[in-house]
Amino acid sequence: MVSYAPSGLEYRSFILQGSIMVRKKAECTGCGACANICPKQAIAMEYDRDGFLMPFTDKESCIDCGQCEVVCPVSHTQAYNANKSIPRAYACWLKDGSKRANSTSGGAFTALAEYVLRQSGVIVGCVMGADLSAYHTLAFSSDTINSMHGSKYIQSETRKTYRLIKEHLKRDKVVLFTGCPCQIAGLYSYLQNESFDKLFTTDLVCHGVASNKFFVKYIVGKEAKYNSVVSSIRFRSKKRGWNKFTIKLTFNNGREIYIPSEKDAFMRCYYQRAIYRESCYRCSYAKMPRIGDFTIGDYLGLPKSVVKKAAFKKGISLITLNNERAERVFEKINNSLEYFERPISETTETNYNLVRPSVQHPKRNEILASDTSVEETARRYCRHTWKNKIASLVGPSAIYIIRKVLGRT
Repeated sequence: MVSYAPSGLEYRSFILQGSIMVRKKAECTGCGACANICPKQAIAMEYDRDGFLMPFTDKESCIDCGQCEVVCPVSHTQAYNANKSIPRAYACWLKDGSKRANSTSGGAFTALAEYVLRQSGVIVGCVMGADLSAYHTLAFSSDTINSMHGSKYIQSETRKTYRLIKEHLKRDKVVLFTGCPCQIAGLYSYLQNESFDKLFTTDLVCHGVASNKFFVKYIVGKEAKYNSVVSSIRFRSKKRGWNKFTIKLTFNNGREIYIPSEKDAFMRCYYQRAIYRESCYRCSYAKMPRIGDFTIGDYLGLPKSVVKKAAFKKGISLITLNNERAERVFEKINNSLEYFERPISETTETNYNLVRPSVQHPKRNEILASDTSVEETARRYCRHTWKNKIASLVGPSAIYIIRKVLGRT
């Protein structure tokens, strides 16, 4: 994979003695189902020249068994579940203020995870490694799920977690898998639609996943500017309040900096849909019914008449219950939450990726091919828009209100 070196992080493209095995590269989501199923471990998920995970196959190891194609959710669209086209939707947040503060939004994931842990179950979610790579791993206690909190806008490597999930399910363990909708599709495909009553899935309201190459270049720029190695990053700090997105960088020398997302070069390019992988712009899962048992995200559009401003600033989660199984679980966790049932139409107004993919930035390919710094790229292609300016003053929820008044999507 991409290596991380304090003296100068460089993106490396891996081309094995084989070829990309997926038939339609532009549709590949990088879910990793093929790499998990391969009996000879001939498939490796590596970063391509644009910084996106792709499956490469080693022809010398490949035995042409065809299992990779069987489990590819792109090659074979399957009916994964019988989820509802109009699910029940809730705005909610944890009653425990400290846990809520550590969450990106209101802590809906924490409520679900703690419920599963009480069943002696397994949590599978995304963490950021010491090298600032994002990957999925397993957690068995409340201490280890803390690292799964927080948004990660680069794509997570699922690694061999699908295999481990199947092993735990075979042992009759409760498993909660949280990830992008395409990763849940990959898991279902890997399991080949085998029914597991104790598997629960939570898909995220996903805008798209950013190029790892672009992210690496961003980190290198910050390290050069501040003359220290970035030891951690929080994409959604609540420093200015939950509704005013802020990025937090921590350096090895102990320095911490906070940058309003609308002024940060990486996040500006991200929010302007300029650095996503190709499949994100044609996402098959940005629709109703949703693919997971649950869907979670931000609830930015909750009317102020429903919740006080002080409570709103601390973070509010959206959770949709996409089937009856999810509804039964919610009945068991809602005592730890403040919650309000809301119409699904309200949630799609502020979370349009619930029902449609992001629209590609017209200069996306030029941006990813650019050899200039992230700061210069953002200045040239992703200027400070009127939306950025409004968001910096009153938070991004105001943008949705203005769009609604103007009749725009």
